[in-house]
Amino acid sequence: MRGLSGDHRFHIRDLVPAILLLVLLLGGLAAAVLTPTGKDDQYVVMVAPWRTLNSVINSIQLAEGAIISVNASSSLITVYSEHKDFPSRLYKDGEWLVFEPLQPGGCFAIQERTTAA
Repeated sequence: MRGLSGDHRFHIRDLVPAILLLVLLLGGLAAAVLTPTGKDDQYVVMVAPWRTLNSVINSIQLAEGAIISVNASSSLITVYSEHKDFPSRLYKDGEWLVFEPLQPGGCFAIQERTTAA
């Protein structure tokens, strides 16, 4: 009996559906994580490499935001604004990326307790 004959070599086109699914899933995950909700009125602004820190600070002030902190390399700025359209205001002014600050701890974070007097 003769075995199956044919071309059994690996072709990159065989991976195209899997690669497309991976790109779709990673894109959806990135959009879900990086889209700010404004829940706590705090945002993190990532400074684009071609922007100066002064221009970013001016953009934040024009969008009616207040600076909370700047990291050591001045590439991430935590800001506060009560305006729900604050991220879109920053994007219109040329900011690169605005996202919500992540709470450290994830599932293991300690819940805050309040005491009523």
